[in-house]
Amino acid sequence: MGDRELRDLVRASIEAFNDADWDRWRKLHAPNVVYDEIATNRRLTGHDECLDGLKGWRQAFPDMRGTISNLVVSENQAVLEVTWEGTHKGELKTPFGVIPPSSTHNANRAILVLKVENDLIVQDRHYFDFLAILRQIGALPELMKKAAGA
Repeated sequence: MGDRELRDLVRASIEAFNDADWDRWRKLHAPNVVYDEIATNRRLTGHDECLDGLKGWRQAFPDMRGTISNLVVSENQAVLEVTWEGTHKGELKTPFGVIPPSSTHNANRAILVLKVENDLIVQDRHYFDFLAILRQIGALPELMKKAAGA
């Protein structure tokens, strides 16, 4: 796969998420794809697990969209800078419990590192600032109270 095709594949993956086009997403990712969400320490494997995770984000932020601001490719890997924006209108399931909707807008910059084999994405490492998300939706004070045992 050349650089241009790799860029197109990566952009198509973000567009499939933006459009909640899960069939298209499946076609762009290997059946055994691994998604590592570094901020939450969540590792998902295979189409079904990965899509459950992505759909969870879409449930919490139904209008969420990713915008690529930078994309670098080399051989079979791509590194993207993405800004995720959306409104917190659904329950957000976190390692700390479920956070009810806040109706607040959220913008979060992230880095994705994707690996491609046989023209399909096989690995997606997603780095983002989870603390910033929690702060923006007003969940931090409540979580701090829970951590303190209040």
